[in-house]
Amino acid sequence: MRSVKHILISCIFFTCFAGCLPRALNKWAEENYHERINTPVKQKSDYITITTSLASPGNKVAAIDRKTVNMLPLLFYWKWNSITTCVLNSKIPVNTFAATVIPYANKKLKEKLNGSRVEFSVDKVPNTFSIDRNNHLADIIVIGVNWGTQSLQPVNSDMVVSYKIIKMDNTIEKTGIITIPDTSKNGVVIGLLRESIKPPTFQYFYQYDANITAMAKLVVDKLVSEL
Repeated sequence: MRSVKHILISCIFFTCFAGCLPRALNKWAEENYHERINTPVKQKSDYITITTSLASPGNKVAAIDRKTVNMLPLLFYWKWNSITTCVLNSKIPVNTFAATVIPYANKKLKEKLNGSRVEFSVDKVPNTFSIDRNNHLADIIVIGVNWGTQSLQPVNSDMVVSYKIIKMDNTIEKTGIITIPDTSKNGVVIGLLRESIKPPTFQYFYQYDANITAMAKLVVDKLVSEL
C-alpha cells in the first residue's frame, strides 16, 4: 500500500509540474512574437496585394493545449505520454510571408507582370508544433523514481496561396493556386525530462521563421515560372 501511495503522490507531483509547460510556452511565444503580431508590415507595394482567408484569434500569440495519452497504470510502475500542442496565430506566418514576398518579388516578378498587378491570398500555412514527453514512474523500495524523454515536433503542413493577376484595365488575366510542401526539418530531440526545453523552443522559432521565409520565396518562384 505504501508503494502505491508513493506512486500516486509522485504522479500528482509530475502532473502538476507538466501543467507548467503550457504557461511557459505561451510566455515564450509572447516574448518572441508579440511585436510581430502588433506591428503591421511596413513594406508596401503598388503592384502586390496580400490578404488571407485564415482566421486569426485577434492579438493572442498562440493557442496551447495539453493532453495525456497511452497511460499504463500498474502497481509499481506507471507509463504515460503527454503532448502539448502550440498553434501560432496565423498573423505570424502571414506577416512573415508579406515581409518576404514584397522585396523578393522586385527581383524577378515585377518585370514578368509587365504592368499588371497580383493579388495573393494566403489560404494555408504551417503554424503548429508539439512537445511530446514520454514519462516513466516506478516505485523502488520506498522512493518514487521518474524518468523519460522529450522532443519538439513540427506538425507539417503545406503552404497554399491563391493568386489573381489583374491587368492595367482591371480585367483578370490569370488565376491559380500555388502549393508549397512544408520544408521544415525534423523535430528536435531535447533529451531527458530534467533538461530545459526553453533553448530548443527558441531555436525552433528561429527555424520556423526561416522555413516560412523560404516557402514564401518558392511561391514567387513558382508564379514566375507560370507566367
